[in-house]
Amino acid sequence: MPNGRQINAYLALLLAVVCGIVAMVPMYVWGIPQGADLDNHFRFAMPFFDELASGNFSPGWLAESNMGFGDARFRFYPPFIYYVLAAARYVTGEWYIATMAVFSLFSVTGTIGAYFWTKQNLTRNIAVASAAIFAILPYHFAQFYQASLLAEFAALSLLPVAFMFVGRISVSKRFSPLDIAGLGVSFGLIVITHLPTMIIGSLSLGVFALLSTDWKRSKRTLAFAAIGIAFGLLLSSFFWVEMLTELPWIQAGHKVTSAYYDYRNNFLFSPFSATNLNNWFGSFVAAMTVGLLLPSVFVLKAIFFGKQKITTEHTESTERSGAETLRPAVIIAIIAFLMTTDLSRPVWWVVPRLADIQFPFRWLSVASVAICPVAAYSLYIFWERVREKKVSPLHVVVVLIAAAAAIYSIKELAIDSTFLDRTAFTERIESVRRGPSFPDWLPVGAAELKDLKPMDGPIDPNGREVISTNIQTHHRRFTLTAGQPTEVRIRTYYYPLWQATVTTANSTTKAQTKPAEDGTLLVTVLAESCEVSVDFVK
Repeated sequence: MPNGRQINAYLALLLAVVCGIVAMVPMYVWGIPQGADLDNHFRFAMPFFDELASGNFSPGWLAESNMGFGDARFRFYPPFIYYVLAAARYVTGEWYIATMAVFSLFSVTGTIGAYFWTKQNLTRNIAVASAAIFAILPYHFAQFYQASLLAEFAALSLLPVAFMFVGRISVSKRFSPLDIAGLGVSFGLIVITHLPTMIIGSLSLGVFALLSTDWKRSKRTLAFAAIGIAFGLLLSSFFWVEMLTELPWIQAGHKVTSAYYDYRNNFLFSPFSATNLNNWFGSFVAAMTVGLLLPSVFVLKAIFFGKQKITTEHTESTERSGAETLRPAVIIAIIAFLMTTDLSRPVWWVVPRLADIQFPFRWLSVASVAICPVAAYSLYIFWERVREKKVSPLHVVVVLIAAAAAIYSIKELAIDSTFLDRTAFTERIESVRRGPSFPDWLPVGAAELKDLKPMDGPIDPNGREVISTNIQTHHRRFTLTAGQPTEVRIRTYYYPLWQATVTTANSTTKAQTKPAEDGTLLVTVLAESCEVSVDFVK
């Protein structure tokens, strides 16, 4: 493949950054997209920021949720984007600009990752094209502009970075601590950003490492990649060890709480889910993705059966053919796409925890990312044929289909979204505070907010008189007059980490806690006048 004139290295990197920024232009012009998950994310982000601002850097209980009864989602939902959002909120002083800044950063992270991953084996020109393709991936647009899948959007932006480091490790002939650390950090960030993407990503990165390893010259590189993944798990263990330990305590650890989240109802192009709106929308996004990446068919024959070299800027890869460098990415993309369809049902039955992904269309994230370098290379081949006047009508049709898919997805998935300006956005996110949470985050056996026994105030003293109260997010204090020994009901859901003590004039003792019939917290108190302290102890 002829080199052609190469873009200056600094200019190429700048163009990759610009691609990520341009993808966010609709947000800059019209405001924050109002997708279905927007309320849920800011119902988490705002109290999380408040906890950090108060000095609690590892919040354990979302106290204001469910009208003050709380929930445990701080302990189970990966926190990375909320730390980043909180930092941006602290710097900018408002959520509107903070949100724009954070997701612009993630968008640019993705395009830079796609650029450097592609640049390992291909020219800078092609790497810039790969970054541009990543920027307009239909599934990436759908995540942000249509559904407000903010954590998943961020995790997808980190995926090409992880693929890049696996690729670097796979072609290296020696132990590279920096590459292993880079893989560990990027994968660790995915773990603490979005768990379904972590499951998908770990499987895909593992297969990619297997396919990319040169078994004749450097078998050890597979072990180096495994070390990188293990390092990422170690870095993120502060989150997932706690999460796995406590998973049996919440409803998500026992069952799928709604058919909406059952993977069997969410396969794309499925005749078994003909009335499922998720299926229809996901299938549309998948069709746009196939259309955008269709030029990849130009190079599939060469990738799987050809032996030609591909121009590279990395001497470590000059001995490897185009087939060797791009074939693993193509295989990963094909597998990922098949995982979105009914053809993969047996795999979902067999692989542990795969059902926790809930929506098979999430595999579009891997399929889209993996094919970016291949699609960019195919466009370069097309351009070379145009220059040499060897282009066929079929090639023109395929490229026009890709262009149409790109334009249509940009219009339908980004420009035609529902947006909130600064005022509307601020009012919207403030209005959802204290709202009901998903049943998944509630403790086992707890009733939903609408089904709870009515309660006025922070405590039901059950016949005792309340002298004073002091309510904080992770601590509650009540002073009660003397009376009959009883069980008082606290305005919070029972969770095993809530611990209570009762202090009288003569002693301080640990009090018994247990769930009421509706799952709220009961504390046993003595007959004497006492102070009841209830603390969330991590």
